[in-house]
Amino acid sequence: MSAVGAGVEVTKRSLSLAESIAASTLGAVFGFWWDRPGLVKPKADEKPWETHAQVSSAIFWPTLAVWLSLGLPKCPEWVKETAGWATQDTLSIAQWTVLVTVFAAWVLMRRMLAAKVEKWPNHRLVRDVQKWGVHHRWLGVLFVAACIAPPVAWALLDTVRVDAINTGVFLGLAALVAHLELRWRRLCRRRMPHLIEAHRLSQRTADSMLEIGALRPRKGGGFVISPVPAEAVAHLDGLDERVALHLPEFEAKMHTDSNGAATAFEYLPASPETVARREVMARTGGFLTAIAPAEEDNPARPGECVGTLEVGITESRAEELDATLRASDGLALVQWRKGERVVHLAALDTETLTERGRIADWLSCKPWDLDLLVTTDGADVTGWHATRVPAVRDPEKRRQTWLTMANDLHPSPDSRTWTITDRSGEGEIEMRLIVDPLDVIVPFNLDVTETITPDTPWVVGIDEEGGNIEINLALSAHALIAGATRSGKSVCTYSLLTHVLRMGDRARLLVADPNDTTIAPFEDKVAWSTSDTHPDAVTGMLEWVRGEMDRRKPILRDMRADKISEFTAELPMIVVVIDEAANYLRHNDKRAAAAMMGELLAVVSQGAKYGVRLVLITQRPDSTILPTSTRAQLSFRISFRVEDGETAKMVFPDLPDPMALLTCAPGVGYVREVGGEAKRFRSVYLADHWGIADRLPHRQPKILDVAAGFGAPFVPPAVPKDMWGTQKPAAVVPAAPGEVLIDEVVLTLDDLEGEVPGTPGAAEGLDDFEFEPVTAPPTVRRRPTAQPVPDDLWA
Repeated sequence: MSAVGAGVEVTKRSLSLAESIAASTLGAVFGFWWDRPGLVKPKADEKPWETHAQVSSAIFWPTLAVWLSLGLPKCPEWVKETAGWATQDTLSIAQWTVLVTVFAAWVLMRRMLAAKVEKWPNHRLVRDVQKWGVHHRWLGVLFVAACIAPPVAWALLDTVRVDAINTGVFLGLAALVAHLELRWRRLCRRRMPHLIEAHRLSQRTADSMLEIGALRPRKGGGFVISPVPAEAVAHLDGLDERVALHLPEFEAKMHTDSNGAATAFEYLPASPETVARREVMARTGGFLTAIAPAEEDNPARPGECVGTLEVGITESRAEELDATLRASDGLALVQWRKGERVVHLAALDTETLTERGRIADWLSCKPWDLDLLVTTDGADVTGWHATRVPAVRDPEKRRQTWLTMANDLHPSPDSRTWTITDRSGEGEIEMRLIVDPLDVIVPFNLDVTETITPDTPWVVGIDEEGGNIEINLALSAHALIAGATRSGKSVCTYSLLTHVLRMGDRARLLVADPNDTTIAPFEDKVAWSTSDTHPDAVTGMLEWVRGEMDRRKPILRDMRADKISEFTAELPMIVVVIDEAANYLRHNDKRAAAAMMGELLAVVSQGAKYGVRLVLITQRPDSTILPTSTRAQLSFRISFRVEDGETAKMVFPDLPDPMALLTCAPGVGYVREVGGEAKRFRSVYLADHWGIADRLPHRQPKILDVAAGFGAPFVPPAVPKDMWGTQKPAAVVPAAPGEVLIDEVVLTLDDLEGEVPGTPGAAEGLDDFEFEPVTAPPTVRRRPTAQPVPDDLWA
């Protein structure tokens, strides 16, 4: 072939190539143009056939471009060889008929679907194509390949093999486009409604994201939002919680540029930990992000768990949270500290939930503001143990409120009563419905005509277990009896006076009663009494007692004992009873009251060791009546009902619930022995104290003045001959000049009582004493141990 012929052939091929490219491009644009009005955005309610029609349309227009590029210039050779009987014109007409029919059918289908949404106006075509080209470069590459590659291959390689390869390649490309289109449509249909809720997007922003293809699948699972609309980053607070609620199988990750602006949101498959957290949120209605067992067991909180709240949940939604957790997990809200994101949950039974709610209504608080442990006898509630009880300023009011509430919610039968133990300092209240053994009156049934010894216990009453409460006055200390009017204080005093008078001449009872009611039945039986309201009479009696204490000092030394605990007619027990002590100590005659207080302090601080037992009876033993130093010496205490909490705390400061003294029934109170703990008790009841006084056979010798004494001097018992064995105790050996003789001495706390500052009974002002240091310590040696006992040792 000549050069001219070759050039002509090249020119023909070039024109054919150009014609093919133009036809292919025209076919592609034509299909895209007419297909645009039929593009329907994915919807949640889209039917399967609608999705398939959309995907098939995505296959159609690139396929149309391929067939136009193959068919317009000339009929493909493989078509001619397959249908050898047909002519070129016949094949071209048939080819165009098929293409036009398929094209028309799909266009009509697309237009039918397009009626469901607003059609895109034609003047937006260029802008939309540009957006798709920028954000979907792979689609642009396929478009260019579909328009250019077939004509180029046709012009260069005019063979059947090439035609078949081209056809297969472009059908494969069309299938790829259809696959991507199907993924995108499924993604948009399934995720866009949830993304709108998670990012709080408007519908307009969501439509814009679909127009530009901002939402697309991610390789390896998940999807990506890019570019990110401004509205999507306007509500980042709580995004994780909203994603967990609406897209629990994904977790969002935001990518930013160097300026901190969001460039993409990447939604990755959630990790196992995140899935577990999302499950908790879904189960609890979005309130909690995690639930974990509590570290410590609490009997009032069975199965306790600790939950972490979602951001933004406040106390105003506590009731909704409580109801949701009960329905989902069977857990009740038991504690929610204000301002914290941690709540405590527990599997409370129905009985506890009911009782907790009723108590909360009574106290005007939330059920989770207190912990409650309910006890039952199978059918009825018999007790509450409440902790974290809301604090009130008035403990007495709280006590009365709980008692009233218990009787209102669960009225007590005749044989039972509600009792309360108020540990307000620890935030605890315990209620018990019990059969009170102290409801039964304990009658005084002793034989008063029988003489007893001073060490015979005084039966004060019975405790809650039905046992006797007995006090040995010979080994006891000074006593305080407190109680309001009509509380049982006087009846207890009658029992005490009767017990002392039954000792006969081995005791002396001295009574001061300004009201002249307590002493009246026993006035002719006691050693001394007065109903004078002036303190001078009591002061004179205390001076006599102090004089008797001085008389007993050498006797106690001769007995070689630290206290007198055995009493005889010559050395009797002295029991001083001062009723209504406040009348004397708060008398208008301040000087007389002060003088009485001085004598009282001397007796109470030193009298116990000399056999003196002081009993003060008053309604209110506060500091205005009894100084703390005096009240501290009255270690044996009895208290019946008092009028206020301060008095209760003064009498029994260590009582778990001092407020219990405010509601005691007559004759019921608390007693504390020396060195023991306070017990609830009922005092013995003397129905006829006048009759008992008349039956007492003994009349104690009257005490006129201190010089009278007790008539006979103290005579110690004779020493048995074999008391000392073969060796007698050492006699007193005088010390030589410059020597000090010492014995081995064993000191007890009782020896120091009242002598050392800071111990019970210490005299006020003892710290002011000054002691001069010893400049020259004397020579010290022990006494000899083997010396004869003088015959007049006990003279």
